[in-house]
Amino acid sequence: SYRTAVVIKELYKNRFHTVRGLIITLLFLIMPAFAVFDGMVDWSASTGIASSAVSSGTKSFWGNPAGILGVQTFGASAQWRREWELDELSTGNIAGVISREWGSVSLGGSFTGKSDFYTESLFGAAYARRVWNIDMGLRAKIGMAKTENWSASTIILGAGAVYPAGKVVSIGLWADNITMSKIDGNEIPIRSAIGVKYYPTGWINLHADYYFEGDEKATMRFGQETIIADVVSIRGGVHFRPNTYHFGLGFIYNDFELSWSYIAHPELSGSMLVGLEYER
Repeated sequence: SYRTAVVIKELYKNRFHTVRGLIITLLFLIMPAFAVFDGMVDWSASTGIASSAVSSGTKSFWGNPAGILGVQTFGASAQWRREWELDELSTGNIAGVISREWGSVSLGGSFTGKSDFYTESLFGAAYARRVWNIDMGLRAKIGMAKTENWSASTIILGAGAVYPAGKVVSIGLWADNITMSKIDGNEIPIRSAIGVKYYPTGWINLHADYYFEGDEKATMRFGQETIIADVVSIRGGVHFRPNTYHFGLGFIYNDFELSWSYIAHPELSGSMLVGLEYER
C-alpha cells in the first residue's frame, strides 16, 4: 500500500536507526486490515467493531453516517486510541452533531501518527435524514498523509443506511471511498460493512456484521453490550482474521458517558481506547 511504501522510504532514509522503526515497518506489511484513513476509534472497538453497521449517536460519524440521526438535539465526542502500545500508531478524533427537523449534520476530524515520522489527518462532514422509514446518511472527508519530505491529499466519500426491520431488530450497511479515490496515484481500498443489531430488552444489545476491505477476505465480527441500571455498560466482542478479543466499560452520568476499551491481539501488544461523549 502507499502507506507501507512511505514508511519504508522514511526508515530507509534514516538507515533504520532503531529496532522500533523496523518493527513498525513490519507491522504495516503484515497487517493489511489496518484501514487507510479510518479515523474510527469509537467505543464500537469494545464490541469487536461489530456495531459499526448499526450505530447510533455522535460516534456514527466514523462508522455508518446514518446513525447520527440518533442524536436528538446536540452531541459531541472525543476519543483517543493507542494501537499496539506504539505512539506512532496513536489516533485521536473529535466529532459533533446538531439535529433539527430537517435532519442531522455532523463535523469531525482525526489525527494519526507522530509529526516526526508519519501522519494522517481527516476532516469531514456528514448529513443524515429519514426517508421512507429508512435512516440514510452521506459523508465527505478530506484525507491528508504526510512525512517530513512528502505529502498528499484526497477526498473520500461514504454513505450508509439503517432500517428498523422490527421492534427489536435493525439492519444497517455502510461503505467508504465509494468513488474509489486514490492518493498520489495509489489506491485506497473500499471499506464496507453490513450487519444487524438485536435489542430484546432496553438493557441488552447484540451486534453482528460482515466487514469488507479491498481485496481482503471478508471478516465476521460479533459483539454485545449489557447496560446495568442506566449507569454502567459492559461490552465485549470478537473480530476474526486476525482473531482479536475486545472488552470495554462505559460509565454514564446524566448526558455524559466516559468509556474505556481494550483489544487483545494474539501476537502483538494490546490496544487501548478512552473516550468521552455528550448527547442530549
